[in-house]
Amino acid sequence: PGNVIVTKFTASQSGRIDAGFDLQHQMNKGKFANRDWKKGGVNTNIALLFPDKLDILNMPVIEPAEQTTTDKWLSFRVKYQLVDRGYEVVMQVRAQGGQVSVEQDRLVVKGADAVTTVARVIPIEPYANSQIKAAQTEIAALGSYEALLARHVAVHQPAFERVTLTLDKT
Repeated sequence: PGNVIVTKFTASQSGRIDAGFDLQHQMNKGKFANRDWKKGGVNTNIALLFPDKLDILNMPVIEPAEQTTTDKWLSFRVKYQLVDRGYEVVMQVRAQGGQVSVEQDRLVVKGADAVTTVARVIPIEPYANSQIKAAQTEIAALGSYEALLARHVAVHQPAFERVTLTLDKT
């Protein structure tokens, strides 16, 4: 329900959550950052399909992400290089108590009692057809973590309870 990924962070004592949140494409970090993307995997197929374009492509056939950070929202957009489509990621950071501030491209939470993140990944085509504002409106209207969890349980619990397994002692 809601087509979102929801995470709630809590602490055993009030005001103890200090955290920073940002969105970065995995290709910009860690073991992926310096990898030669002109070899192997997807790019082998790209080389076969578009041999004249391989030399101009950067990290695995995506443009650099466009990132935006505001007082409660993180978002980024990624465009695929060879087609007019891509995807967007939108995440709302909901802090209970404490302070939330923007520091560069991060949302920083200090002294919160709990923090809930609500994220959505949105495929877009054509790329110019951004869904970020609409997704922000929908996510903001989804309700609390508890309300989202109750809807999730109502949809998925029957599937988990329809099968039982009994093992006899051997």
